[in-house]
Amino acid sequence: MKKFILIAVCLLLVALLTLGVCMYAIGENKDLSKPYDMGSEITVTPPEETPTAQDQMEKKFSVYNHVSETISGKKILTLFSEEQAEEQWTKRENGEQFRLTYDEILFLIGDSLRLYETYDAIVLTNAQEYDLLNPAMGETIHPELAEIVTSFRGEADEHYQRMADVGQIAVYRLALLDSRLRKAEFEGLRLDGERYVDRVTVEGVSSKQFAFVEPDGGMSSGEILYNPSYLHGSYWVLMPEDGKIANEEAYLESLVKHLLCAEIGGNVLQNFTAEYPVLKLETYPCVVDPQTFETAYMLEAHQPLWELKASYLSPYLSPFSSTAYYPELTLRKGAHTARKLFLTFEVFEALDPRDAIVVAAKTGEQVGTLEAGEEFIELDLNNGTSILLPTTDAYDGETLAAAAMVESAYDYESNALRLCIPKSLADALRDLALHGTADSPYSDLVIYTTIG
Repeated sequence: MKKFILIAVCLLLVALLTLGVCMYAIGENKDLSKPYDMGSEITVTPPEETPTAQDQMEKKFSVYNHVSETISGKKILTLFSEEQAEEQWTKRENGEQFRLTYDEILFLIGDSLRLYETYDAIVLTNAQEYDLLNPAMGETIHPELAEIVTSFRGEADEHYQRMADVGQIAVYRLALLDSRLRKAEFEGLRLDGERYVDRVTVEGVSSKQFAFVEPDGGMSSGEILYNPSYLHGSYWVLMPEDGKIANEEAYLESLVKHLLCAEIGGNVLQNFTAEYPVLKLETYPCVVDPQTFETAYMLEAHQPLWELKASYLSPYLSPFSSTAYYPELTLRKGAHTARKLFLTFEVFEALDPRDAIVVAAKTGEQVGTLEAGEEFIELDLNNGTSILLPTTDAYDGETLAAAAMVESAYDYESNALRLCIPKSLADALRDLALHGTADSPYSDLVIYTTIG
């Protein structure tokens, strides 16, 4: 028994000694271990059955996007090859029906903005030949040519051009991919002082389909027997229905009635209710609600917000017109105009240094208030900023006159007056506004002065 216990103890000591040696060896060799080679980066691709709807649509329509690059590195996007464009347009001309889903239409409109912001030039293949563009426009849109402007009116013009370009891209793509897109015109006609006629004409629909207002205020449909006196405008329209409208004629008739309700303002046609929204692609892509017939923008507008800047006191020449935007001098009482004169651009020379004027108008001590409805003088610089002056010099200083600076399109509410513009300029403006004659609409005003 004693021999067995002795053997067991010896075996236990040998095991413990072996374990200790192994643990020591592991500890000593830890610096010799090598990191595992992970190889190249692994990209996890989601299963094919679970792509997002956006990914599906982008893949579907990317077959019409052809990208090239110039020697200088500019990226050019050509929408539709010659063969693709001709195939789609031939189908449309032959009366073949092909339609997009509502979600696809919304995607193409939003995607058109993305393309505009991505490429240096976008070519719309055969757009002029298919009469999908204004004849004055070329088939290539150049986002890169957008001017860097320094006036509020300039910023607004740039925004307008940007949205017009995006709308044009969307119209082109929808016209080749959805046969329902049609051109519409809205006309307003006057028969006499009491009766007005409003008419919507859609491509492929008789121009005799219209609605008019009777003297008693009722609405009816009928036939127009005289030519329009003026035209409100034209745009592209599309009603993305799901096929429930039986035929093309019924679709177009419903479209016309829907647009009439939208143009005139409310459901003015008896027994007509719209089931589907209507898309209007003007400068800003819009959607007309089928219940209220109200119009809402489909893309975030990003319109410029006015703030007083030194550059807003600079003259502005529109890139879309050879006519200069002259400043206007107006004597007002509230919103009422008593006298208006147009000034030449020399008036801006009297606003130097503009940055000092802006600082004074923003941070200077308030010396008075121009109350709503009070008579005052407005110098509208016609670039997004107006200078408001009291008709008297009661608040003026020795060298500076009290004035307020506001956005041109403002509500004539009360405004804080601060000493910010040269008094010599203010006195000259008061003299012109109060005593100038309308016989000389372009009055020269040249004043050379500096801020003291």
